[in-house]
Amino acid sequence: MMEVLGYTHLLITKAERQLNADVARDKIASLVVRMDRLLTGRGTRFVLVAMPGGNELRRHEYDDLQDLPALLEATRAEGVSTIDVKPYFEAKLDGEAVWLGELIWETDRHYTPLGYRYFGEAVLEGLCRLEDALPATARARLCPVAP
Repeated sequence: MMEVLGYTHLLITKAERQLNADVARDKIASLVVRMDRLLTGRGTRFVLVAMPGGNELRRHEYDDLQDLPALLEATRAEGVSTIDVKPYFEAKLDGEAVWLGELIWETDRHYTPLGYRYFGEAVLEGLCRLEDALPATARARLCPVAP
């Protein structure tokens, strides 16, 4: 069984967000690792997907609290499977005739339909790279065969 869960800074309280970003990130990492262990114990494969917001894509960096690379590193060190979609977005922005305004709404910085399409493609690409992340029938149908 596989379920898709998202990382969010909403895993911590508003007061905790005011603390040192490293402390907040460590708490989030600890919660993610505990969630992974709980779901694994129940036969569910957990994959942490790092979803950058519009500000992170625009600046090509993460702010302190959204230091997703550090969160990915900490959780990977604990054996949690992860997917970082930011490189996929950056490749689209660098290599295609796509500009950031087509992926992120300027008014609220959420993804546009095209942005969510690219997000889905990035997650699928990441799942195809992870061993045993998809059932064999889904892998055969969805993942390209390596040459």
